[in-house]
Amino acid sequence: MPIPQSARDATPNEAYEEIKGGDAVLIDVRTRGEFAGTHAEPAQLIPLHELNRRAVEIPEGKHVFVICHSGGRSAMAAGQLRARGRSNVTNVVGGTCAWKAAGLPIVAAKRTAMPLDAQLRGIAGLLTVVFSALGLTVNHWYGTGALFIGFMLFQSAITGFCPMMNMLAKMPWNRGPSSPVD
Repeated sequence: MPIPQSARDATPNEAYEEIKGGDAVLIDVRTRGEFAGTHAEPAQLIPLHELNRRAVEIPEGKHVFVICHSGGRSAMAAGQLRARGRSNVTNVVGGTCAWKAAGLPIVAAKRTAMPLDAQLRGIAGLLTVVFSALGLTVNHWYGTGALFIGFMLFQSAITGFCPMMNMLAKMPWNRGPSSPVD
């Protein structure tokens, strides 16, 4: 049963049924590295940061399902596509995690990098500890580094834009085997 055009969200099973019927496409908006690690089998990769430039590659007249890791970036991407005049766009709730949990077909690499969000949390946490320790032991001005990291994490939560994650996405271990530098 097709998802109504006005719907904004769909479960992985609802999306898969429509995609396998040939009436829809699945666009993965994660980074090349994340996509190379694991992705839904019918997905086509258009990273979120390339979406505005590459939106013309998405077929007109087909229902578009957008997926990411857990649903946050794909919701943003669906909003961007709707703002460009595409009314037949639906976010896959729960993202690739829910797709995999539902037992739907995936493509998985043998060895992948740590997920970007985990890399970000690890680096931000380490930098915060280092700057805090230096602020307490060497010079109190190092403490501003910890404040800056906290501020950047806060603004990324509000705006959805995270410079550190964009930088991490361009690291060699987060790109596919032969993908160009973003």
